[in-house]
Amino acid sequence: MAKPILIVDDDVDMRQLLQDVCESGGYASVSAWNGREALKVLETLKKSKNLPGLILLDLKMPVMDGQTFISVLQSESHQKSGLENIPIVVMSAHSVELKGQVIEYIMKPPKIDMILDIAGRYCENSVNL
Repeated sequence: MAKPILIVDDDVDMRQLLQDVCESGGYASVSAWNGREALKVLETLKKSKNLPGLILLDLKMPVMDGQTFISVLQSESHQKSGLENIPIVVMSAHSVELKGQVIEYIMKPPKIDMILDIAGRYCENSVNL
């Protein structure tokens, strides 16, 4: 069974579009409107042993932006929690150099086939904690 996809974006329309794309490809999705909320969602998913196979992440968001979210996931407090190994795809209108879990950049608006291709690579064979 495919792992869910976590969508983190403050734009309601973009979140809905991405959720619709995920559903059309047969992937479950959960969403958060900023990085802080996404961390809470991840902790809940970890407790249920259903971590996402992929995170689709916007960079510019209120409360906690994408770069800070990535830094928190890579911090010592999250090391060896399983959260630090979830692949991240950054969605942005601007190219930014990030390290660690970022596996790809997608320019907004994202192409449906690209999202589904990435989801297939990372969500189909993911392992639960």
